[in-house]
Amino acid sequence: MPAFELAHLEAAVVGLARVAVAEDDRVHGAEDRRTARALANLANVAFSAGRLAESERQYREALDVLRRNPPPGDLTVPETLQGLGTSLLAQGQLKQGEALLREALGLVESRAKRF
Repeated sequence: MPAFELAHLEAAVVGLARVAVAEDDRVHGAEDRRTARALANLANVAFSAGRLAESERQYREALDVLRRNPPPGDLTVPETLQGLGTSLLAQGQLKQGEALLREALGLVESRAKRF
């Protein structure tokens, strides 16, 4: 696929993800975990499109909401930590990225021990 077409497609996907965040925010409110999940999805899309600073901001915003309203028995917090950690690693912020990845792993391991 030519670079122009790929860039156009990436922009369209990012735009659709933004619409989903806006709709969840309108319907559920900014502090709802569904809106946070939509933000994390937008961050994933931004990361895939190479928009690393944008993905970092959205992962952080999603994580802030998820930490205030943790979804019970859900892996959204460690998944979002993993995304943020990976985004930071890609930006060369190795210590911060590693710390977040370790935190995500710890959450998953502690959840696994309960089963």
